[in-house]
Amino acid sequence: MKHLIGLIFLFFSLQSVMLRAQGPVDAILQEVETNNTTLAAIRDQLEASRVANRTGIFLADPQVDLYLLNNSSENIRRTNFHLMQPLDLSTLLGRRNQLSVAKNQQLDYQYLIYREQILLEAHHLVVDLIYYHALGRELEKRLQHARDIAKAYQAMLDAGEANILDYNKAQINLFNAEKAAELNQIELKTMLDELQVLNGGQAIAFTLEEFPAAVIPEDFQDLVETGFQQNPVLRMAGQEVTISRQEERLARSSYWPGITAGYMMEALPTERFSGFGMGLSIPLWENKNSIKQARLQTLAIEQQQQDLRVRYLGRYRSLYEQAKSLREASLNYHDNLNVFNHSELLMKALEAGQISLIDYLLELGFYYETVNLSLETDRQLHMVLATMEHFVQ
Repeated sequence: MKHLIGLIFLFFSLQSVMLRAQGPVDAILQEVETNNTTLAAIRDQLEASRVANRTGIFLADPQVDLYLLNNSSENIRRTNFHLMQPLDLSTLLGRRNQLSVAKNQQLDYQYLIYREQILLEAHHLVVDLIYYHALGRELEKRLQHARDIAKAYQAMLDAGEANILDYNKAQINLFNAEKAAELNQIELKTMLDELQVLNGGQAIAFTLEEFPAAVIPEDFQDLVETGFQQNPVLRMAGQEVTISRQEERLARSSYWPGITAGYMMEALPTERFSGFGMGLSIPLWENKNSIKQARLQTLAIEQQQQDLRVRYLGRYRSLYEQAKSLREASLNYHDNLNVFNHSELLMKALEAGQISLIDYLLELGFYYETVNLSLETDRQLHMVLATMEHFVQ
């Protein structure tokens, strides 16, 4: 079983490589998986369930009867001894053991689902952290620029080269830049605190300011066939079908006669009788409709499995198309920001008196807005990629 879990872990690692380059993000996720207290509790709970699945799969206990009978009027003593062992054919044929193995395998898939849910939550927080770090770096540049402008207009006001209105505009611009940087730090700390909770209360140092390269396979069909074969939710749904079929076989075995084998001895002062015996129970009415119910249950689970696969395929295709569109938008933003960055020209125009301060700030605001949209697009792209990587919705 451990070998199976190892193979599935390997699959998810390979899937991560397909969707993004490995690096600090993987290190954070591995740390969360190791320290997460929810996963530790789930592992213990599932281990208890695993043992519970192994109960009730053995033969019933034998029964021993001993009778000591006296006839006081004739001074005769009789001793009776019975040893009986019920023999359940479904147990002897291993049906109950096979069902137990199937249920324990299902627990492995269940753990992998919990694991991916925790890692998806952590991964989304990591994406947010990268976003706020990148935005913080940008806001720090804007804040320093606002300080320089405010300082310059303070000097110009003192020299009588600027009026109080332009001075006030420069101060308001500086105030807004300071508050934007402070709000970003608040969001950053909130994300770090939430990640620390997922990491079992242990602090995580994370300063990555750039998103890793986003790699999206071009062939969707290959991606689906590879991914869905080991998807824990779909594997668990398939395992439910297997378990239902095992229970159906067990229901059929309830129509087999029950057998009881035993040994009996009766001893008298002058005689002794002993021998083996066998009992047989005839299943006529007790388990009526049990096979029909089990068969219908299997059909229902098979239909649910098919429905789940269709819904998963539709959802995954939607994410895939969304990721490709966001990647295209991200590339467009980066290209345009490199080509149309005219912040230096604006500064020269302001210094030459060709534009007013308010025009300068408005023009610069257009550029800042584009940078913000570019970062937001990158964040959305990597949120979608993270969802695809830990796809257990």
